[in-house]
Amino acid sequence: MTTTTPAAILADRCPELATVDRFEILTPELTFELDKAAGGVGSSTGRYRLVTHFRLTGGGDEVARFAEEVVFRGPPPNRPSASADDSGALGDPGKPVDLMADGRGGWAALARLVALATGTSYYKVAAPTMISVGLGPITPAEDAFVRALYDHGMREFAVRNDLPVPLIQRWESQLDDQSVPSASLGRIGKDSMVGPDALAADGSGVTPLVPVGGGKDSALVLSVLGTRAVAFTINATAAPRRVASAAGLKLLTATRRLDPSLRNWNQRGALNGHIPVTAVVTAISALVARAHGCSDVVLGNERSASEPTRWVHGEPVNHQWAKSLEAEDLTQAALHAVTGGRLRTFSILRPFTEVAIASGLVADEAQLGAFLSCNEAFTIWRETSQRTDATWCLNCPKCRFTSLMLAPHVTSDRFEVIFGGRPLHDPRQVDGYRELWDEESKPYECVGEMVESAAAMAELSTRPEWANAAVVQALGAEATRYAEKHQASLVSLMTPTSEHRVPEPYLGWMLDRLDPTRAG
Repeated sequence: MTTTTPAAILADRCPELATVDRFEILTPELTFELDKAAGGVGSSTGRYRLVTHFRLTGGGDEVARFAEEVVFRGPPPNRPSASADDSGALGDPGKPVDLMADGRGGWAALARLVALATGTSYYKVAAPTMISVGLGPITPAEDAFVRALYDHGMREFAVRNDLPVPLIQRWESQLDDQSVPSASLGRIGKDSMVGPDALAADGSGVTPLVPVGGGKDSALVLSVLGTRAVAFTINATAAPRRVASAAGLKLLTATRRLDPSLRNWNQRGALNGHIPVTAVVTAISALVARAHGCSDVVLGNERSASEPTRWVHGEPVNHQWAKSLEAEDLTQAALHAVTGGRLRTFSILRPFTEVAIASGLVADEAQLGAFLSCNEAFTIWRETSQRTDATWCLNCPKCRFTSLMLAPHVTSDRFEVIFGGRPLHDPRQVDGYRELWDEESKPYECVGEMVESAAAMAELSTRPEWANAAVVQALGAEATRYAEKHQASLVSLMTPTSEHRVPEPYLGWMLDRLDPTRAG
């Protein structure tokens, strides 16, 4: 693969951006505005509003400036020193309170994390080789997080735009080796926040906030955690609402509004491509968890997310890097640094393969009819709470992969009800399914390990109900050879791995559903 430079590409496509040599992450704004209740007095809820700021410069001159808004509702943020009669702590109803000010309980640190993550949406416009983190002093853990995010998290973007890896050559950031003291965190929402070590082994005191995308992974997490969980989504669509409803939960929501000029730049020829969306979701989720008094941000990222999608010039390029164990460790370290260890994040599905996750989901009939794992159904520009018509396209890598994972665990009739079609019987889908274990052309999508796909297809070729399906007939023998070469089978892939960060009691709850050795 021959690489070029962003400036060379933009000189033809969008000359205004060709001079950009620097991306700046600027100080965000975070406010809380108490609702007005009957009689004009303050209510028990209000609106949180975070605005993150970024700019692109060239030769010291500003070329573009961006401002993004995240809005969500929640209980008032109590000041660390606020007493019961401190009526001024929350401000007057309808008057925003600045949560970035000193003494506001660590809010500024969490707002910084969101700024670091959401900046990827604007950095890619021109992809300069220098990034300046203008947020004041940041901890070494935050610095490690953001450097990895703009390297590994942006590698797919770089490769698919014929840009070099890594993209960044110079960093400017001010380091502070002091983490936010635990005492400065004060109170969270209406209740005092306790550290994870104080949580009981039986799960009392645990309040997990679960980001819900509406796919099979978050559906399984809610199915297992049930009413212990707080379901949360950003820019709610029909699928997350269905998944939360199937778990008997209300859905907490936030709205993320991209700067409208981003679309204009894209239409004029700016660089575009994949960003580490999971990092954005996790950072926003941590802020929302802080507001609602949750103990953990519990993700549904599986073992396969750590497998590189492809290797390019000896460098791993992973579409799912932001879901990987490496990213999880970096995010948790940054979160620990800015909250004094009072808020955790981890993936409860990390020990498990996609095959095992699918087997656990089929135990919940309500979720089988609710989830939707099709990327063609979602884009951030189309997401609205009113959209209810999204369904399986059955012609994208994610639909193919999800259908392949579910097929060994359901009858063909049930399969057709779930997906609304029979893609495994469609001979036009053969090449698309083969790509799932092709080391040269594995899709840049959230699909599992190549060996999982091959093992599932090999298993289907042994099932009378599936053996005559056109895709299975065409690929069964090939998939079997690949699976045997890697000593993999559907049975072997059901065994959990020990490489994870899932604490108790969460691990036990998930193993009760997914580990066959604990049955009975």
